[in-house]
Amino acid sequence: CALPIYLVDASEGGLHCIVPEGRTVPAVGGQIDSPLLLHDHAANSEIALEVVSRVAWHGENGSSRRIGVEFSDPNGSQLDQIERFLAMFDRERGS
Repeated sequence: CALPIYLVDASEGGLHCIVPEGRTVPAVGGQIDSPLLLHDHAANSEIALEVVSRVAWHGENGSSRRIGVEFSDPNGSQLDQIERFLAMFDRERGS
């Protein structure tokens, strides 16, 4: 089942995200099945990335649970999808 998460930051290696309350997150090293359902509040958009990933770290900031998501050996078409997503993310953030 897909894990809906709120996007904080993104790079070629993975994502920094906030997990909605009440959602179960795999342990560090645990796999997250695709698609990754990303909600970007700053750009008011949603995207589904069809990539397998794993939890790189857990953390808390006040009342929010944060996780690092690392892409797991993406293939050529998944790399293309990640690159398109990052280009869109950068444009929406004004980077």
